[in-house]
Amino acid sequence: MPTRLQALAAAVPSGSRVADVGTDHGQLLTLLVRGRGVTHAIGIDRSGAALRAAAGVTADARVELREGDGLDPIAPHEVDSVVLAGLGASTIVEILERARDRWPELACIVLQPRTQWSHLRRWIAAQPLTLRHESIVFEHGRAVLVCAVAPAPARPPVSWDDDDLWLGPLLRRAPTPTYARWLAQQLRACERALRHSQRGHASPPELHAQHHRIVAALAALPPMLAP
Repeated sequence: MPTRLQALAAAVPSGSRVADVGTDHGQLLTLLVRGRGVTHAIGIDRSGAALRAAAGVTADARVELREGDGLDPIAPHEVDSVVLAGLGASTIVEILERARDRWPELACIVLQPRTQWSHLRRWIAAQPLTLRHESIVFEHGRAVLVCAVAPAPARPPVSWDDDDLWLGPLLRRAPTPTYARWLAQQLRACERALRHSQRGHASPPELHAQHHRIVAALAALPPMLAP
């Protein structure tokens, strides 16, 4: 089973009732019911073709497939956890904003943004949501972020600084080997961008700030995690 799907499944509370939005091939649904004891897993996708393909993978009475957009196909209180994976951060935000009235029904929202990690964190910080989990895994050499939030109606907005937004508030405070590997990967990419920009125009200040941020984060790692 792909590393990304294993990380997503691990972030879902065992025994929960889950909606997987944008389920595509449906492999996560099978992993949830067989490996996490999920009692009911609903796969949602706008593509009827994707759902027909998933039907051949998810032959389990606890799994159901529905065509639709976002959480629209889910009845009130039908699930207590939601997975939004493999989507851009802006799409994730759009889906959750449309379903804001459903948040009180949910105990856990698992997110795997394909792009714009800092954009998603900035949005989370401004919402009545608590960030419970952040992890990075690698699949085919590409870093994948998995995070989980829980609705917290009484929580005021969080003041995360730029380091938190770019590096992850939980990741940087409890670093792991995959986080260290991601930092090293980011440093190489940033240095390539700096070299490229210096051939022509002056490097943008944001690029220098990002380089400084990554170097400082690498220097702060425990010796055992230094790449």
